[in-house]
Parts: sequence; structure tokens; C-alpha cells
Amino acid sequence: MTLVLWDLDGTLLRAGAPARDAFTAAFLAVAGRPPTRRAGGISFAGRLDPWIAGQVCRAEGLDAEAEAALLVQLPVELAARRDRLAQEGVVLPHARETLAGLAAAGWHQGVVTGNLRATAHTKVSALGLGEHLDLEASAYGDDGPTRGALVPIALSRAGRDAAGAWVVGDTPHDLACARASGVRCLLVATGGHSHDELAALEPDAVLPDLQGALAVLTGSSP
Repeated sequence: MTLVLWDLDGTLLRAGAPARDAFTAAFLAVAGRPPTRRAGGISFAGRLDPWIAGQVCRAEGLDAEAEAALLVQLPVELAARRDRLAQEGVVLPHARETLAGLAAAGWHQGVVTGNLRATAHTKVSALGLGEHLDLEASAYGDDGPTRGALVPIALSRAGRDAAGAWVVGDTPHDLACARASGVRCLLVATGGHSHDELAALEPDAVLPDLQGALAVLTGSSP
């Protein structure tokens, strides 16, 4: 059995406005005011939620205690918006059939994401993606200090080593964490990076979207 470790946001799904509103509400609950625009220049794509919370809190002049409180409140606020997420969130094209095809071929599928465990579970369940994903054989933003630390955690939880494993994501951070663990990487241009930008990084494979991902991962010609 071969293993695929999926990124979530920008790869399998987009949580959209419900996730953004949840972050704003969590910040408001902690700081007593909405966030300002001072953190607007920070790129969050491919980052761990604790890193994002730290960056935003520092930009907003908040301390480590507020950062910790924000990370506690964020899953609460997203869970409160689960119905909106189910209605407004998007499963990206070809995601469902790729997950189902890999499952039918006997592949084990987990998640490596910067999301906190609780927020990842809310997104997966709200958008109906949990059938083929082993959310225990996975790693999350609250599991390690860096994204590079997450792949070994997920491999250990899946009872696997790097041989035959893939990371699928949409950012250079996904490639970096795969390379740090000797795992192959497929990048898809479904997030904020173009196909050409991702191809220049020389991952094991790159596609415009998840169409053809099943063939790439199972070793057929795309």
C-alpha cells in the first residue's frame, strides 16, 4: 500500500469567507477589537496556523498569551460556522474522484496541513472529504514547530517510511517539507502559485490542477 499525504487549503479545498470570518471573530474575542491591516502584507499560504497567529499578533502588538488564546478560539469560531462552510466552501476540481480513485487502488491517504487539527477536521467533515482520508495518520499545524517536522509525524502515525510516499500540495512549503523527509512531491497550481512558478522548483511532478493526479501518483503517464 502506498501513502499520499494531502495538503488541504488550495489543494483539496477552499474554505473561503467562513474561515476568514472565523479568524476575525477569534481575534475580536481575544483582542476586543478587529485586526487592523498591519498584517496584510504577510503571505499565509503553506504556513502553519501557529506561525500565522504569531505573525498577526506581533503585527498587532499582542503578546504570547494573546497568541495562545487566539489558537484556542480559532477552532471554536470555525466550528460555529460549519454550516456556512458546508454551503460556501469549495472542493477543488477533480479532488473527489482522485481521492476515490486512490482508495480504490488500495492507497492509504492522510493529511499534512498547516491547519490546527480541530480546524482541519471541521473543514474535511463540512465538505464531505473524510471518506477516504485517514485523519489519524496525518499531521497538523499544532503537531510540530515547522512544516518540515510534520511529514515524519504523519509517516510514523501511518506506520510507514518515506519509500513510496507522496506529498501533494500547492506551495513551495509543501515541496520543502516533502524534500526534508525524502518523500516525493506533486504540486498543483490550484493555489496562489502558477504552474510555471511551481515547475521552476523542480518537484517530482507538477500539474495545473488535480486532473491527471491519479495517473501521476499511481505511476502511469499523465
